[in-house]
Amino acid sequence: GAAVVVSRTIPDAVGGQFLFTGVPTGTIPANGTLVVADLSPGTYTTTEADPAPEFDLVEVSCDDGGSATTSSGDPTTRSAIFNIDPGEMVTCEFTNARRGTIVVTAEVTPESAPGSFRYTGVPSGTIEAGGTLVVADLSPGTYTTTEVDPEPDFELTEVACDDGDSATASSGDPQTRTAVVNLDAGETVRCTFIHEGETGPITGGGGTGTGSSSDEDGDGAPGG
Repeated sequence: GAAVVVSRTIPDAVGGQFLFTGVPTGTIPANGTLVVADLSPGTYTTTEADPAPEFDLVEVSCDDGGSATTSSGDPTTRSAIFNIDPGEMVTCEFTNARRGTIVVTAEVTPESAPGSFRYTGVPSGTIEAGGTLVVADLSPGTYTTTEVDPEPDFELTEVACDDGDSATASSGDPQTRTAVVNLDAGETVRCTFIHEGETGPITGGGGTGTGSSSDEDGDGAPGG
């Protein structure tokens, strides 16, 4: 019989290299195959080397038709077990999900206003006005980052997240100063925290100042 290993990726267009040991053995690119033919009937095992940090192995599925000695895959052990009957070809497909990236940007109005902004969660860190925080190679899932209150120098007015046309949309809430990122495989989500600088007190002439006056020359009018 024959054992066939197929590598699949999510999303389809990403590259990558995947190493397998056992039967079959070898390294193949995304959407590549390993084939070993002329195998005696019996049980064979192949194991994918850990694809982290670029990928997570999410599924191993095997197809050997209606054989009574079914083959199987286990993503937790990154292995496929081939139970090969006489003349049978068994195909096992390994599906790897590309990890994603989160980008946080701090914007200020006016643009020239200096300031620093601290975030906790994912991403975490402190950035200057106009700066970015980037965390790459994140497994698909939900992540939260929260900005420490920027008062009294700034007011956080908007948190806007852009993840394209993803069905699992990300969102931001300026009231809680939080962005909730729903990260898909291979996705880059950008969340922008938008601030307005506080207006300082107006000082100087022309004005409405208060004070006391005195009648210095005794003519009933305030002195000057």
